[in-house]
Amino acid sequence: MMGLFDKQNETFAAGMYENDIKKYLKKKNGKTHVLMIESYAKIVNVSISADDKYTTQIDSVLEKMQDDGYDIIDVKINSSVNTGALGNQSILTLITYK
Repeated sequence: MMGLFDKQNETFAAGMYENDIKKYLKKKNGKTHVLMIESYAKIVNVSISADDKYTTQIDSVLEKMQDDGYDIIDVKINSSVNTGALGNQSILTLITYK
């Protein structure tokens, strides 16, 4: 069952990349650029857990960028717990690329 959700997340991320992210990528010019992605993670009441949705979607974006010829230099995150009306965890992902 987990594979089904991973595939759904990959499909969602591929559409997100093509429709929402790609237009903000700078043309390859040898210079360093950044891309900030804001996403929301599930909050789980356990000491450690992999977030399958965030992991699959961000990994898919990184793969698509590399498929398009971009070099990923660094990926950093910053998270805030209990943001917004629903109390979701907001994650800012900063991707540095060439």
